[in-house]
Amino acid sequence: MSFSFALRVVIVGPNLAKEKLFELYKCDGYVNAFLHIRWWHANLEKVAEFVPKSGTILDLGCGYGFMSNYLALESPERKILGVELSERKAQYARKGLPNVNILSKDIMNINIPPCDAILFLDLLHHLKSYQEQANLLDYCTKMLSPTGTLIVKEINEEPKLKFLLAFLIDNLLYPGDRFYYGSEVVWKLFLEQFGLTVTFHPIHKGKPLSHVVYVGRIR
Repeated sequence: MSFSFALRVVIVGPNLAKEKLFELYKCDGYVNAFLHIRWWHANLEKVAEFVPKSGTILDLGCGYGFMSNYLALESPERKILGVELSERKAQYARKGLPNVNILSKDIMNINIPPCDAILFLDLLHHLKSYQEQANLLDYCTKMLSPTGTLIVKEINEEPKLKFLLAFLIDNLLYPGDRFYYGSEVVWKLFLEQFGLTVTFHPIHKGKPLSHVVYVGRIR
């Protein structure tokens, strides 16, 4: 697969990047509405602060491409690869930005260069088991460059009321599914298995759900 980008966008600050992002989705109906809701409650601008300003960034399970396109708009020195199994979502994610490539494929079947950062945004707790989480993390950490960063945004089990609200929403949106959450201690120990030094960052202040970020760097 070809993995080249022509970088022709100008660097912008977070506020302008957000404005440009919302402009990209303004004609997308319910996806546009979902962008506004998710951007508010998930504090994605805070998540973006942990992402390197340059290099190859893999956004795994990128969905409608909100974060992939935002990161590309914020810095032209980022080469964004968004991977999403749903072709329907991937079509919305493809906004024509020169430093974004959106693929609708299984990550296990893609050859890509070493990544400077890999993002898992609310992805891991939706997998089918803790073993599937481990298998995916093991596979992906091997794709990190020696100075690469693994960024995991998850739902924390504390504060309890915010966690219960997140659990209720997941069950309403995905009825019948089982969700594989974890506490701060459990996630840190889990991620450290893969040779990472992990830091924990709550980002839910002023937000209704218990969003947190784990940043892992190769030891």
